[in-house]
Amino acid sequence: MYEVTLKSPWLADHPGVDLSKAWVLLWCKTSGMIHLETVGDMVKAHMRAFRDDKPLRFIPLLVGDRALIDEAVAAMQPTLAARYNAKNAHELGFIPYEALP
Repeated sequence: MYEVTLKSPWLADHPGVDLSKAWVLLWCKTSGMIHLETVGDMVKAHMRAFRDDKPLRFIPLLVGDRALIDEAVAAMQPTLAARYNAKNAHELGFIPYEALP
């Protein structure tokens, strides 16, 4: 089966690129939640999804260092909270976004 590794020709030509130090901010429309992981972890997960023919739930929104990603998350929190609370407030046992762990 076809498999792409993190040692692809482009990365081999750019040995200074360390995908374990670049972060990505991902968003899931279904749950309204965000997820943070390194670019390297995201690429591995996406390749597994391709190999296993599985759908992806999270959409990459932003790539950068951890400080940039954390800043973006902080800026997004009010929108995420409002959307989540509006979508789920009617459910039995609803926990507001702000109270989620």
